[in-house]
Amino acid sequence: MIDPDRVEILYNDGPNRNGEIIRNGIQFDKDGKPTFYYVLKYHPLEARLPQVRIPVPAEEMIHIFMRQRTGRIRGVPLTASVLTSAARLKDIFDATLIALVAQTSHYGILETTQGTVSDATALPGTAAPSNNNTNVDEMDMYAKAYPGVKLGSLAVTPYGTKLSGFAPTVPNATFDPLVKNSEKTMAAGLNMGYTTFAAASSDANYSSIRAEVIPERDWYRLITNLLIEKFYRPVYEMWLAQALKTGALKLSNSDPEKYNSAEFRGRNWFWVDPENELNALATEVALGTNSRTNICAQRGLNFREIMGQLYEEKKLADEYGINITPPQKLPAQEISKPPVPGPVKQ
Repeated sequence: MIDPDRVEILYNDGPNRNGEIIRNGIQFDKDGKPTFYYVLKYHPLEARLPQVRIPVPAEEMIHIFMRQRTGRIRGVPLTASVLTSAARLKDIFDATLIALVAQTSHYGILETTQGTVSDATALPGTAAPSNNNTNVDEMDMYAKAYPGVKLGSLAVTPYGTKLSGFAPTVPNATFDPLVKNSEKTMAAGLNMGYTTFAAASSDANYSSIRAEVIPERDWYRLITNLLIEKFYRPVYEMWLAQALKTGALKLSNSDPEKYNSAEFRGRNWFWVDPENELNALATEVALGTNSRTNICAQRGLNFREIMGQLYEEKKLADEYGINITPPQKLPAQEISKPPVPGPVKQ
């Protein structure tokens, strides 16, 4: 795995006499086909190490990214669209915290009345002016020696100055809506539901969760399918061909095409209301608009494997004389009735 930063996006050169050009660290021939990736030996932030660009043939490189625009040759981080909003949200938190600290800080000021400072009011670590005939320069030096106001402290204002009050306020009324709107913007930029992104389950209901999770999970499936088709499957096919060629994998047939039909399963999710989901799926199967195989595939399962497991379960249950047939669903009025106890078998 190569960090994308090691293929310099600012490295551009050409075209040369053969029509070859380097764009964003990738070399293309005259027909626009990638031929080489120029990979730095070290990460760009490792400035103390001597950098060397290593040309890697394009056929040896798997470059995975979402081509969201025609002609795009480099990908964009999935978080790129929300970086500005994240920085603004940090500024909001920082400003609110500073205002809160300033608002809850209390200190006292002793204001000099005749331009004199007695030894009793000398600041810790500083020397008070020696007499009452204090000049401005001496007082200014004395004021500069004071490091600043601390919480719960008692300070003296310099000669000729007077304290002007400053009481910052915390934006209590606008803080929560502002943060919530920022989080919603960031969630939309990441193709996530606000409830998932902000863990705001208290503000959600069944309808809102349903409206959020459907496009969110479709986005996750899109990323999963991209990884399967652009990474996992090509790597598997290259590994299989090499393993059969070297004899590391011994199979009855040495043709890799016989085994390239591997199935890759990404993660899937159950619905937020399992009972209604199962009833809806059962209706689809009864109407012939869906199949058990497809339903299992949507959940990351294999129908053939499930049938084999059910066969083994039934075989084992018959061996022990146990009935594992699921009971028929009782009417609603019968469910609430307590069971009638029968005779106890010895």
